[in-house]
Amino acid sequence: MEDKRIVKVINEWNDISDSDWYMSYRTNEVIREILTNPVSVFHNKTWEVIKNAIPNLKDINICVPSSGDNRAVLALAAMGANVTSGDICEKQLEHAKKIAEKNNLNIKFIAQDTMKLDEIESNQFDFVYTSEGVHVWINDLNSMYKNIYRILKKDGVYINYEIHPFTRPFAYEDGRPKDKNIVIQKPYEMTGPFDDGVEFHWRLQDILNAVSNSGLSIKRLEEMHDEKDKGHFWFYKKERVNMTREEIDEYYDWTKNPLAALPQWFTVCAKK
Repeated sequence: MEDKRIVKVINEWNDISDSDWYMSYRTNEVIREILTNPVSVFHNKTWEVIKNAIPNLKDINICVPSSGDNRAVLALAAMGANVTSGDICEKQLEHAKKIAEKNNLNIKFIAQDTMKLDEIESNQFDFVYTSEGVHVWINDLNSMYKNIYRILKKDGVYINYEIHPFTRPFAYEDGRPKDKNIVIQKPYEMTGPFDDGVEFHWRLQDILNAVSNSGLSIKRLEEMHDEKDKGHFWFYKKERVNMTREEIDEYYDWTKNPLAALPQWFTVCAKK
């Protein structure tokens, strides 16, 4: 029987998956861009880490737990990989499955709790990838990484792309940085749960220790700033189209937006 927190997360994501915001990531134009230029889905530094660890993605077996909007799943499949997409939200998977079938992509979709992955056999994957916004929903990091280790083949690789925990304590008065005072909303060590027990704000050490404790060997860590040409940390893509170049530049200038001095993202690469 699933605990109340997990049920709440599932229900929240099933509601969100049909929202206008999420549907905007599934338009024909967006999907066409992913399929014709799949590398664009990834942060440039994250893509560098992936290519360094796995030079050829074609025909390898990849699992993407907590696949969310499935943009990374679609991109990896477009590059010729055999991809398994796992997510706790069945509606997210249903939307992505329709896109995959329409475009003849080799993707298996499976409803899975990333802390369990209990319907996935051990030693199956060459590469496991998790994208942004995964860890905030995870209340047991050790279980998550223990199972990522389990499903990887020997010498298999795990790589993530995630919001940098250093950003978590800070906010601006109205959520926008331009000409606003910075507000400290919590100490770094306060990891949650927040929002009625649903979300967690793990520290970098919490995540890296869980990776290491699983048996994975950490090979590389990158801490990155948001990308000015395609980033979405400070605003959503649909907001970008209505902004001037000057307005965009100010978000990425730490003298005008002090929080831009901190890294917004990080990527870790580990090997079994």
